[in-house]
Amino acid sequence: MTKTKNKSKHPSTYGTTNLTRARFGPGMLLQHEDLELLNDYPRDVMRLLVQKLFGCGVVCGLKVVATPDGGKLRIKVESGMALDGAGDPIWVPNAATVMVGDACAALTGPYWIVLCGKTKSCGARDSYCESDDDDPSPSYARERIGYEISAVVGERPSHICGCLEDSAHTADDSKCQCVSPESECYKKHYEGECECDCGKEPKCDCSCECKCVLLAKVTASDDPEKPWFADHRVRRFVRPVLMRDKTAVAPPKTGNNGTDGTGGTDVVVQAQAADAGAVNLKAESEKLRAENKALQEENQRLKDAAKANEALTKNPDVPLWPA
Repeated sequence: MTKTKNKSKHPSTYGTTNLTRARFGPGMLLQHEDLELLNDYPRDVMRLLVQKLFGCGVVCGLKVVATPDGGKLRIKVESGMALDGAGDPIWVPNAATVMVGDACAALTGPYWIVLCGKTKSCGARDSYCESDDDDPSPSYARERIGYEISAVVGERPSHICGCLEDSAHTADDSKCQCVSPESECYKKHYEGECECDCGKEPKCDCSCECKCVLLAKVTASDDPEKPWFADHRVRRFVRPVLMRDKTAVAPPKTGNNGTDGTGGTDVVVQAQAADAGAVNLKAESEKLRAENKALQEENQRLKDAAKANEALTKNPDVPLWPA
């Protein structure tokens, strides 16, 4: 079979990516790598889309609350989901708690609350392939996706998805609730640059190698009611903003045999108002007719008086009225 090469009429270049699909044919001998592509290709496509559309960060939930508990610090993380630097989701289905500190030692801080994705192999299967090992290790047919939440004390951990403190953003009262395009943590997203490259910049920390996501920075505060404060400004929030549908408008009210689907109350009220308006209009019309008739009579009287005055002027001896 001869393979032909597509020829372009214009200058062009040709390249490939690391995305590979599996293709099968009748009588083909399949190997482990071939079947594994059935998992790898859709996962790689999803990773690529998520990574380039949103980058890494918190999608929803994962709010951090820190409260003292018997000399220790109880750090509660609400349920939610985040995206790591590779585009993989990290899902926390239920609220989780991390206990920090020792009852015999004072709490210092700050504590960086970090969420990482984890996997656990399960479903062990024996391999029936020939092996030189007397006791070959089993193969696993399943991989359970999980998570790990940790509290890192002291310096901010490196290679982690989040916003640096000098580029942290603060929520305002804007109706849009959009992050500022001037924020260094989101600037490249607004400029249309691929998020994977921002790990090279000093103002951002969300490169493709980031397997963990920063949720908050917990520090001591002067508030006696809340002695520990969870600063969420250091996390990168990537929840999409939904737009209104401009074509979604309410239909006009229409009647059907004197009703509008709600018992006809509105239609009846409108009909009564129309009848009252018609009565008022008729009365006003009659009043205008009477006024017009009176004006016509007055006009005729003035005309008669003018003629009599003219006749008197021409012949003063002629009586105005017959004897």
